[in-house]
Amino acid sequence: MRRLPPLRSLEAFLRVAKLGSAKAAASELALSPPALSRRIKALEDFIGKSLFDRRAQAMVINADGETLLAAVEPAMDAMAEAVEELAGRGGEYRLRLGLLPLFGSQRLIPRLPELRKAFPKLHIDVDTSGHAENLLGDVIDAAINLNKGAHATLGVLTKAKLLPMAQTSCEYLIPLEVSDKPGVLHSVTGVFARNNVSIRAAEQDGIGNGARLVFLTHEANEAAVQTCIAELKTLDVVMHVGALLRVIAD
Repeated sequence: MRRLPPLRSLEAFLRVAKLGSAKAAASELALSPPALSRRIKALEDFIGKSLFDRRAQAMVINADGETLLAAVEPAMDAMAEAVEELAGRGGEYRLRLGLLPLFGSQRLIPRLPELRKAFPKLHIDVDTSGHAENLLGDVIDAAINLNKGAHATLGVLTKAKLLPMAQTSCEYLIPLEVSDKPGVLHSVTGVFARNNVSIRAAEQDGIGNGARLVFLTHEANEAAVQTCIAELKTLDVVMHVGALLRVIAD
């Protein structure tokens, strides 16, 4: 069997080649810059050639990189489509999360039953080894870091603008369990409309009593979303409102 380079290294190569910036590629892949650099270096070591010209704040693809890009990109796109199609047939979604043991025992574990009920296809692997920020992109997908101060790969917390929760805004993922009654969708979407919360996407899982509706909103105000939640709980067609997830991006 032919030896192939690591898939993650090829993915990192494609993103840097398209964006021309290691920082932008790291952000898109949710990696720390050192993790991205390790992936690119692993691919270059595997091939035995440099694929980029390094210039100050940019990485410019060279002739060898262009040759590899033309050969690999169509195959990677085809593979991604095949995997997405297969995953959409009922597969699990796996999240590798890094956090401290005390935080996990006090904050995460007590909420796992509700999280599993709201997202039954989500499987969480927890890493409590510490220094999770150094493992981002290699061993773990996301990390909860409670350290005070700055970290080179995670940015500076003190630059953040602090606001009361009711004044913040972001996208929201809202799961519902609904009953088998006429006009369910009309009733639920009417609540969002009355509170000026716009729906980006919706997905239904199952039919009949206990069917799940999951809504992804456009950016909305926290206070408006909380008003929606309170009103949804009063509807006779809504059996349960699951855990509200805030979708926050840079």
